[in-house]
Amino acid sequence: MWFHIYRPVGPDPRPELALSAGQQLRVRQFLVEMRATKPIAIIDAYHDHCGNALCPAAVGLTHHIGPWGDIEPCPVIQFARDSIYDERSLADTFNQSSFLRDFRQLAASCTRGCIVLERPDLLAQLVLRHQARDTTARKTALAELNAMQHRASQYQTGREVPERSLAYRLLKKHVFHDYGAYASAVNPLSAAADPTIAPAAAVANRQNTSRMK
Repeated sequence: MWFHIYRPVGPDPRPELALSAGQQLRVRQFLVEMRATKPIAIIDAYHDHCGNALCPAAVGLTHHIGPWGDIEPCPVIQFARDSIYDERSLADTFNQSSFLRDFRQLAASCTRGCIVLERPDLLAQLVLRHQARDTTARKTALAELNAMQHRASQYQTGREVPERSLAYRLLKKHVFHDYGAYASAVNPLSAAADPTIAPAAAVANRQNTSRMK
């Protein structure tokens, strides 16, 4: 069983269905409890073994290949500069793509949570900087991104819920963690030249705190 947290994106988003910080915390607590007490494999992609938030795309664990072969940062970020039909191999694309690299750096430098939820404005800036193409059929993804509001994500400092199951704890400790991405991230949007960008993580944390009630 695989749990995902709804992101209100696309041409018909339903922000009223987006989970609050408190609701996301309860989902995390439920998953940890079920893993420790039920004979079923439950997957989520938002936390390491200690309960620290992470984004699989930001730390380089996963990216997404769309139906036309476009290589996107993640399924809900439908922009790309690269394709599976490019001459270089997939491994080279993942490692050498400037768009994917800058996405990882931006996301990791701003938050341990979801940049789509917390800072869609910075993501839109990145898309414009790289002139990334809209990979949707409707070709309205940038306008939709610009219309998004800042929301809480899984990054909630001080509310970490560690894995209780020894099996999951060991597996995540050795396979599913941040690989040092957050410690080494550098914001590619020239934070020194734009003081509104540098405090992004602090802004996101303040927003999360206000939504925890």
